[in-house]
Amino acid sequence: AGRIVPGSRKAILSNRIVIIAHASSSWTMSAPQDLVKLPFQYLSLANPDAVPAGKYARQYLSGFQVKGKTLWEILSPKVAPTLDVRAALAVVAADPSIVGIVYRTDAVVSNKVKILFEIPEKDVPPIVYTAARIQRPDAPYSARMFYEFLFTKDAQRIFQEHGFAPLEAKVAAR
Repeated sequence: AGRIVPGSRKAILSNRIVIIAHASSSWTMSAPQDLVKLPFQYLSLANPDAVPAGKYARQYLSGFQVKGKTLWEILSPKVAPTLDVRAALAVVAADPSIVGIVYRTDAVVSNKVKILFEIPEKDVPPIVYTAARIQRPDAPYSARMFYEFLFTKDAQRIFQEHGFAPLEAKVAAR
């Protein structure tokens, strides 16, 4: 609607996709193909037909071959799609026989799961969060100050504590 202040939309944070297991699990992974060896019952992930994190997971797993099949082809019968990433996380947190694929920021807030494998940034589309100022004649001064705070070292430290990877502020594409 043309309400963004020109030049104010900037990328400030990124996220990652991770493979998780119940915190009590003894499972380990050093490569995505290790999923084939793990004796899990279900692979919990956000709906791969509708939710970005699920789409990223399917895309990622489709990129690896094991004995002539993609990981997605091998693992899709075990997929337990959920409404969203938090639901996928909750399923893994509730059942030690389930692994999941979620955002890193969701995994780090739970003490009931552990990260088995962090999917490299280069292997999925960029997961980037942006901020922008809105043009409003009555915009409060505090809104502008909050926007500016998002780019400070203090804000970046807080974001990192919650699992985000700060980015150098850059003007984001629309």
